[in-house]
Amino acid sequence: MLLKNYNSPSNLPIGDPLDPKTMIGPLHTRTSVERYKQRLESIKKNGGVILNENSGQIGTLENWGESSGGNWVRPAIAKPVKDDPCWKEEYVSPSPM
Repeated sequence: MLLKNYNSPSNLPIGDPLDPKTMIGPLHTRTSVERYKQRLESIKKNGGVILNENSGQIGTLENWGESSGGNWVRPAIAKPVKDDPCWKEEYVSPSPM
């Protein structure tokens, strides 16, 4: 059920963080986007998998022209291997600088 919701764009509206209908807003900085991408790559490199199809960075949002150049990413659901470092570190975006 969780994966179905994460893979359906209409179930998790992405857009203006000031709009109460928005479920996913942008990350705070480009650094946060890069850390997000590095963490997902690290999990995959270590033998884990990303379970939802709609994870990763997003370009400009179709439904909101002001999104151009923003720090947009979709939530990711990961299944890391048993000895992955992520089990000892908190992998949450946005992360502290």
